Amino acid sequence: MLEEFATVIALEQVQDQEYAQLEVVRKNPCSLCGKTRGCGVSMWGKLFKHGQKPLRLKNSIQAKVGDDVVIAIEEQAFLKSTLYLYGVPLLAMLLGALLATYWVANGQQDANTDAYTLSGAVTGLLLGYIWLKGHQMGAQFQTHCHPTLVKIAPKSAQNQTILLCERSH
Repeated sequence: MLEEFATVIALEQVQDQEYAQLEVVRKNPCSLCGKTRGCGVSMWGKLFKHGQKPLRLKNSIQAKVGDDVVIAIEEQAFLKSTLYLYGVPLLAMLLGALLATYWVANGQQDANTDAYTLSGAVTGLLLGYIWLKGHQMGAQFQTHCHPTLVKIAPKSAQNQTILLCERSH
């Protein structure tokens, strides 16, 4: 099991189930700004305006707002998800490029071969992304793939100061 610390930031009641909104705190600080939360300094962070979205899990351990908790996920589920996330789009892109080059250009070298290859690669990448989204929708029903709340951590368990990135606000 892979474990990570999080802080309960809110509780909500949905159909007789209590859910905890969690904010995961990184153990290692950002290499650009040295902060553990709220980093938006990197190029991708600025481009996509990513912020830390709260994680919503069933509150099976009766945690309260402000509690530090430990969340866990099975290692095999994490590795499998990582393989799907990176491997499927990459393989689909390569397969699309190869099929476009072979099928459309038919092995002849002409001025449009690169354009066909590029369009095949982009089409393969998009099809891989669509497959991945569909697979994700189906995986939401597999409970062994979901992170779970394990326990309430003592306040001294993290042994770190949480610093917010000033540049991201």
